[in-house]
Amino acid sequence: PKQLPNSFEPNPIKAAKTVTTSVPKIYNSWLKLGLGNYSTAFAEFNISNLHSKEYSYGAYFRHKSSQARILLNNNKKANSRYVENNIQVYGKRFFPRVTLSGNIKFDQKGFNYYGYNTDNFPATPDVGKDSLKQRVYKPGLELGLKSNTTKPGDLNYSITGSADYFTDKLKNKEPRWMLQTSFSKEVSGFLGGLDLKVDYSKIKNDMDTTDNTIVIFNPWISKSSDDWSFRLGFQAVADASDITKYYFYPQAHLDIIIVKDVLIPF
Repeated sequence: PKQLPNSFEPNPIKAAKTVTTSVPKIYNSWLKLGLGNYSTAFAEFNISNLHSKEYSYGAYFRHKSSQARILLNNNKKANSRYVENNIQVYGKRFFPRVTLSGNIKFDQKGFNYYGYNTDNFPATPDVGKDSLKQRVYKPGLELGLKSNTTKPGDLNYSITGSADYFTDKLKNKEPRWMLQTSFSKEVSGFLGGLDLKVDYSKIKNDMDTTDNTIVIFNPWISKSSDDWSFRLGFQAVADASDITKYYFYPQAHLDIIIVKDVLIPF
């Protein structure tokens, strides 16, 4: 045996360059303005803080209105004006394990009742203009608490509570309270969860006063792989009013991936 001379010399490899990824630029406010047919005006505005790992907050406003007058079959024009306003002040506070959120909002709508049977009323009916106007108001508050954990064995949860109060020009009233929770945790490769919702409302008007409570109880279990996924559970509902009714809904869902993104029977 004889060793052959090897004259191969590798080319030097250039040093790798680190590419810096910049955070995308965001703006703390935006504004939309519009004008459409039937003299419809539109405005939308939002203002919020910039990038922050500790909190986010902002305010939102939306307005839409129309000065329309609709031409009826008798060639008379009916006042169909309306206005919609929505105001929100919202925020979130980020903690190491949880996120706390809140939202204060106010909705207002105003419109006119319009239109009538032109066969029975060739001329415009003599109806007081004030009786054709309706104004609706609904202030509300929402608070939420959500876990930030990403570890498989940790308990994930989301708790949201809200309250709003509906009233109108005719003194109809409806306060409403709602609590919505969701819990999930992975155990031995299975993901189990429990969703619970309680919805209470009370209607008050000149003719009657009644309240209603809806409770929804939804336990479930799921598991997935690259080829399939399933979820089993049931939903139990109690509707408590003058007469309490109960409902039960079994739930089952299965996906089988035969051809990824093409053929998935379920």
